[in-house]
Amino acid sequence: TRKWLGINMYLFGDAGAINYNSPDEALAFGDIRADAGVGVTATIKKFGPLQTVKPFTIRFDMPLLLSHTPAVKPDYFGFRWVVGIGRTF
Repeated sequence: TRKWLGINMYLFGDAGAINYNSPDEALAFGDIRADAGVGVTATIKKFGPLQTVKPFTIRFDMPLLLSHTPAVKPDYFGFRWVVGIGRTF
């Protein structure tokens, strides 16, 4: 399976801000928000007859620590998860 499948685990930390103004207003950003956790990727390297297709990656991230919590769950540390397709970098 190593020839066609790769599995990697990693630690991550993310931070960012988002703007909340309307198009006709001056640019305004909210507070910086951050999270940290663990993740795993599964990359399918070979697709049989579709060899020219780029590798297909499925991500499973678990941000365990948040800098700002949602109003409905005020715990800074908790089990949360995100599934994604592709890798950011």
